[in-house]
Amino acid sequence: MLSTIKRLIQTTFNENSKWILVVKSKHRVFKETGKLCGLTMGFTFIFFQAAIIMQGYSPTPLVLSRACYKESQDPTEFPVNKCCQTYNYSKKDFFRCSTKLREMEHITSDFPGREFSPVNAMEANQRIGESLWTQENNTTIQILEDSSGSNLHNRIMWVMIGDSRVRQIFSALVSLLSGPRLKYKKPSTLGKWRSSHELTESLRIGKLHEDIEVCHIDYFVNLKFYWDPTLQRLPKLLKYWTPNESDRPSVLLIGSGLHWMRQSTHTYHTSGLQSAAESFRMHMEKLHSQLISIAGSMNTIIQLLDPIQETVIFPKYKGIYSNENIELYNDIITSTFTKSDVIIWDSNIPTANHYFHQCRITNQQSYDKLWDCGNPLHPGFIAVEKNLNMLLNGVCNKLLRIDELYC
Repeated sequence: MLSTIKRLIQTTFNENSKWILVVKSKHRVFKETGKLCGLTMGFTFIFFQAAIIMQGYSPTPLVLSRACYKESQDPTEFPVNKCCQTYNYSKKDFFRCSTKLREMEHITSDFPGREFSPVNAMEANQRIGESLWTQENNTTIQILEDSSGSNLHNRIMWVMIGDSRVRQIFSALVSLLSGPRLKYKKPSTLGKWRSSHELTESLRIGKLHEDIEVCHIDYFVNLKFYWDPTLQRLPKLLKYWTPNESDRPSVLLIGSGLHWMRQSTHTYHTSGLQSAAESFRMHMEKLHSQLISIAGSMNTIIQLLDPIQETVIFPKYKGIYSNENIELYNDIITSTFTKSDVIIWDSNIPTANHYFHQCRITNQQSYDKLWDCGNPLHPGFIAVEKNLNMLLNGVCNKLLRIDELYC
């Protein structure tokens, strides 16, 4: 992976110079900053097309890194990113980002070895434009049918797999994109596409334990949520995506943990916390090789578990649903996927900490679920929407060339 030198940059340092390391993978450019000591004048950095693991750094963007978030001076405000500014994403921004993802993927497939540029993007888009998506006689039904058929390579897929916490992120994204041109289907609709307004409230309430697919009629974008609370289906999906590059999602978000805890309750009571987490550890290790083999070609993100409100957990789950156990599970995920192209997202943790702290003070409850302090396991959507914005910053800022002050 280190065989291709992208460019040489002459850089001058003194003893306390600040450094910036840029490493490029297929779809991502990451930066790490810090201090270099004892370097002489004229030191040369070599930039490689390589995974950041080869350099010994985590690929997590600063906006998704817990270390960048500090409590606000105003105790009522959520933690703010001290490393960089976060951009407030709109529906329009999301579709711009997805268009850039599509352009880059077509450039890498249509023009092997060529970099992203407006000229290459235009030529790739011209090829896309020859497809049925841009034919004026397409009907809405044809577009929706093609969104799940043989034209997968003409779309950008955002896939989220896991439990109810991942479904919350999916729900927030559906709400952001809501409108009459957004359609959905799921097993209970018998494969029929319906208007998304029927979906948003049930998603918000959090009672859907099934797969959901969402398609926008006017854009090359599909969203998919796979209900897979213990990630038992994920290995089969990864096995399919690995050789089938055109069917891979451009963005894959994964999250799991609470259902593992619940199903290990008996082991916890008989053998303790570490033994109860062993099955989760083994499953993460089994996923390791599959995930790292595909993470270099698509944005692959694992979200760590949020803390919970321990004081209001049902008595039969006391101990098993605990912040101590959540830290153990998060340590398992981190130790398994550190030093790989898999992005470990943990900036949701300070956001959830602040949310539940406010809940202990105010016990707020709102009909729109922005605040849902009666729920000890899930943060309200005032926190979830902040998490979604972090995710979009982490995936999209580099593509949209947002001002360099932003993450």
